[in-house]
Amino acid sequence: MALAETVLANKLKIVGVFLAGGTVLTALALGGFLPVLDGGDEMIDRVPGEADTVVYVDPSVVSDPTTKRMINATLEPFAAQASYEGPADYGELMAEYDNETGEDELALSKLHSVMIYGSTAGNESGDEYYGVVVDSAWDNSEFVETVRNDSDLSETTYEGYTVYVNESADDGQAELLGVLGEGLYVMGTEAAVEDAIDVDRGASDPVSGDLRETYRNTRDGYIQFATSLEKSDINDSTLPGTAGGYSREQVRDLFEDTHTVAGSYYTDGDAIGFETRFGTNGEDTAGDLTNLVDAGVVRAKNNATNESVVSVYDSVEVNQDGADAVMRIEVDSDTVAEAIQSTVEPFARLLGSFGQRGETTAGGPSSGPGPGAESDSGSYAIPAPR
Repeated sequence: MALAETVLANKLKIVGVFLAGGTVLTALALGGFLPVLDGGDEMIDRVPGEADTVVYVDPSVVSDPTTKRMINATLEPFAAQASYEGPADYGELMAEYDNETGEDELALSKLHSVMIYGSTAGNESGDEYYGVVVDSAWDNSEFVETVRNDSDLSETTYEGYTVYVNESADDGQAELLGVLGEGLYVMGTEAAVEDAIDVDRGASDPVSGDLRETYRNTRDGYIQFATSLEKSDINDSTLPGTAGGYSREQVRDLFEDTHTVAGSYYTDGDAIGFETRFGTNGEDTAGDLTNLVDAGVVRAKNNATNESVVSVYDSVEVNQDGADAVMRIEVDSDTVAEAIQSTVEPFARLLGSFGQRGETTAGGPSSGPGPGAESDSGSYAIPAPR
């Protein structure tokens, strides 16, 4: 995504560090049991109906003190490795950003919101479909000039909108930058940008249906996402085996009756919160899926040996909300930091061993254990599906 990378890679790298930590916490909460799935209201109104995935980012997350605590916790284990060359903490991360961008017209403080969208259907056909809508107080001429410095742009129009075409994208697929208004832009593949322009001019409808509903039902946060779940996304190799009253086939049926997965990240004072919402085809499925998720959390907690990780599990609530199964985690930032560090540290040591030795033996690095999830194959009792 060359155009988006040009504009956003540096400005949102902090969000990327957050996502690393958030992924760790979400994985902990789900306990490795669930299968791997192959302010945002105004922005979702700009997403074309062809999208099946949306991710909203409020860039003010980078100035949130509780988020800073989690970022530092994620970076600290890596910074302790002699071979690590990245920023050691949040302060260095911000300093690196300032050195790269400076206090110019495209300052991060003038970036209001970002909505990323895409469609997996395009990936299957070989024609990628993705876009990024940017809402900012940036000056259009400064913005275009910045992009032009790193990309080969040619100016054209689409339905009266100024559009810049980047023919030199890394994957050979043309990318477009469309100007929707002052400080309002859309970047991505040709079809995705033109569809967003059509939505802006009222010629087509924005995303709707289950995806939009589940997204809107998810708690507001600095980061919100929603994605449609198709039967083809469910891989048998990622499904758990028999567990209590649920057979592998019954678990597959539950996820085949789940049409969307959505979530959000938020903070409330010193507490960090995550919500994951599974939209299903009916209340019976939602009830069974709620039991399944809750049982997975219980099993993971029983297998955990680290006190901070156990505290995270203690903070997980799994409830049914109509036809949705909802998992929420809300825990103080110190506990989150300890849980992240205890989980990330083995990965950091492993990467450090690669940096120090250049290679590892088949038995793995000699400097400490490699990464591994606390789990076992034991079953646990959960009600049989209705």
